[in-house]
Amino acid sequence: MQSLNHLLTLHQSLFYLHIIAGSMALLLFWLPLLCKKGALNHRRFGQYYTGCMYTVIGSTFLLCIMVLWDPVFYKGQHLASQDMHAAFSQRVRLFFGFLMYLGFLVYCGLNTSQMMLKHKQNHKALKTPLYIGTQLLMGIGGLVLLSVGIYFQQVLHMAFGVIGMMSAIQTLRYPLKQQVSPNQWLIEHFSAMIGTGIAAYTAFFTFGARRLLELGEWQLVVWFLPAIVGTIAITWLSRTHQVKIFTLQSDK
Repeated sequence: MQSLNHLLTLHQSLFYLHIIAGSMALLLFWLPLLCKKGALNHRRFGQYYTGCMYTVIGSTFLLCIMVLWDPVFYKGQHLASQDMHAAFSQRVRLFFGFLMYLGFLVYCGLNTSQMMLKHKQNHKALKTPLYIGTQLLMGIGGLVLLSVGIYFQQVLHMAFGVIGMMSAIQTLRYPLKQQVSPNQWLIEHFSAMIGTGIAAYTAFFTFGARRLLELGEWQLVVWFLPAIVGTIAITWLSRTHQVKIFTLQSDK
């Protein structure tokens, strides 16, 4: 009995750690964007943000593994009837499997952003079995999530399964190109970082603000709104930097 209490305490502690690190990441996300690119504060705040997000990812994986192992033990307080164990466990496992894949998506984004900073214009240095394998795993995971979503008619699983596959394809294209523009690594870097910010704010709106606002039928909106806004931001920033690159080359 005491060991079970320890497990519940560990689960609760991980949850609080997840909330604290996630809250800090929400604030730190904006600081590198407000600092001059390459400046000391930009790099420093970027490292702080990355550290918080890795903490969020690690706690997400551990929490999901614990719940997937025994849904009733960790989430039994939401069980309406003792006769519904199988259906309840299936529903919980579907949702926490989905959350675990989202955590992996964020990890891939952070990993990509760090690899871009490390290798910059040497894009062929990314053609390692570990990096390529991670991106392939993201794509395969997206296909599995899409299939699960279709089978169980889960809209979020289907949508984020497609997002995962598209992200994998987009990320794999960069190291496999023969040539890239001089500052393409920078576009890839901030695109990946903005992607992690999308995930952080999606989690905030869906699990925090949703409970306060009681959105009802509009709950699906908060899952996709940060992604829509973030995609627009990435597109605008990418075009802006591409125009700058073209202008510099024309001046030469």
